[in-house]
Amino acid sequence: APLSTKGRKQGPEKVLPNKNAKIRVVYEKIKQAFAKKGIVAQIDPVSAKIYLHISNTRTLNTKTKDWLQKMVPVYAEALFADKEIADSIEQVAIEGYSSPPFKQSYLNPMTKGHPGKELNAKVSELRSKEIASYIKKINSAEFSYKHKLLDKLKVVGKGMANPAWSEQNVQELKKTMGDNVSEYLEGNDLPQNAKLIESEKCGPFDCDKSRRIEFSIKLKQQ
Repeated sequence: APLSTKGRKQGPEKVLPNKNAKIRVVYEKIKQAFAKKGIVAQIDPVSAKIYLHISNTRTLNTKTKDWLQKMVPVYAEALFADKEIADSIEQVAIEGYSSPPFKQSYLNPMTKGHPGKELNAKVSELRSKEIASYIKKINSAEFSYKHKLLDKLKVVGKGMANPAWSEQNVQELKKTMGDNVSEYLEGNDLPQNAKLIESEKCGPFDCDKSRRIEFSIKLKQQ
């Protein structure tokens, strides 16, 4: 699974102002812990989400398993070793996302009532469950916060929601929207006035980047 240390701009999920400071602390803890252990990961500095791009299968390959084996115990410690942070965490979600194609052809993610959307949602949920199932099997001596993580864990299948733009279209969107462009589609409408470049299989999106797992945290209301 291709991973990158490169940060991403804020995705579609908005962070409440009164939680920004704590999210930033969580992000810094994760970033520092990963750096100390030499773990390569893509972390969003705004939401503290971790992105894992996965292959187009329902089973995990060896590379992904090895990465999870190293990453998850360190991630759990970063979240739960500090009591103040641990007490503020309501939920840790494993969110699965799928790419837009259905039967090898592009399906607009905004299409309503299409059976392909329901199928992709189920596939993305199965991938999330596969990740959660593997995490439960990790028996590393370093995984001292395993039970705390599992107590907060939630599995979600998001289907084709918030697909990733192709790199060409990120550059195209910057022409009309400026540099503050998310790598993912935000909201339910395609942007107007942008000359988007489309492929037959994925439309204006990047199939590989859209097909992903996101590890995210939800903080308790303050």
